[in-house]
Amino acid sequence: MYMLAISATLARMSSAFSVAFPRCGRRRTHVGLVVTEMGGALRVINVVPGSPAWLCKKLRPGDWIVTAGEVPVSTVAGFREAARTAHELRCDLVVEVIRIA
Repeated sequence: MYMLAISATLARMSSAFSVAFPRCGRRRTHVGLVVTEMGGALRVINVVPGSPAWLCKKLRPGDWIVTAGEVPVSTVAGFREAARTAHELRCDLVVEVIRIA
């Protein structure tokens, strides 16, 4: 019961949104995020100035990355693999993000 109350509170305090990073150039597979693994999820630590993530003006430190390329990600390696796959398939990398207010 206690965990249910916490989940409900977090749901009210958070917002979810998607960010699409267009494929940029032949060699570019990074989006300009510094992330860390925390509790089975990825947390944004920094957004690199001038990067695609910075230019989209949607992401900020403290955001949580839930999926990348329609695949749940919980490790930095998984996130990099999703970015590399999107690049190889010549498609945008779509990232689902949760922001806790």
